[in-house]
Amino acid sequence: GFLERFGIFEPSKRGRLSGLRPIWIHAVSVGEVMAAQPLIQTLLADDPQTRLVLSTITPAGFQVASRIVGERGVVIFAPLDFRFALRRALALIRPRIVLLMESELWPTWIRLITARGIPLVVVNGRVSPRAYRRSVRVKRWLAPFVQRLDLCLMQTDADAQRLIGMGAVKERVRVLGNLK
Repeated sequence: GFLERFGIFEPSKRGRLSGLRPIWIHAVSVGEVMAAQPLIQTLLADDPQTRLVLSTITPAGFQVASRIVGERGVVIFAPLDFRFALRRALALIRPRIVLLMESELWPTWIRLITARGIPLVVVNGRVSPRAYRRSVRVKRWLAPFVQRLDLCLMQTDADAQRLIGMGAVKERVRVLGNLK
């Protein structure tokens, strides 16, 4: 998975990704992959044509993701938050929507995905009090990115309020509870 982190995929995986127009779900590790499982099952059950790309960062998350997605999806190691790596991945994957599990708010991801007009949604979102305190110090820098999110489906009212405090557009923030 080392090269995948730079947006470089082996030929067999490139072939599986080409032309899919999938839903791209990014879940960092095992916990986020497991939280995404009910969502993945629902998406696949609702439409037999739906294809998924599930990206993760950890090897354990990759193994769990591979079991969950099956033949209707492709599991990849997430590209690093570098412009060149993400551009390569986006050019190949061409997602119709990107779903970020929990609190994976990477600036380059947000900028490049939304600049391409791809809807970007936070699912099962959370913002810990500690993360919120840190984000307040860089709010002037962070807010323009958070404002680009199309929809934020948060776990709790407190998470929603913290995200709004970080600069998210209030009308785009909803509380749906915890998928876990």
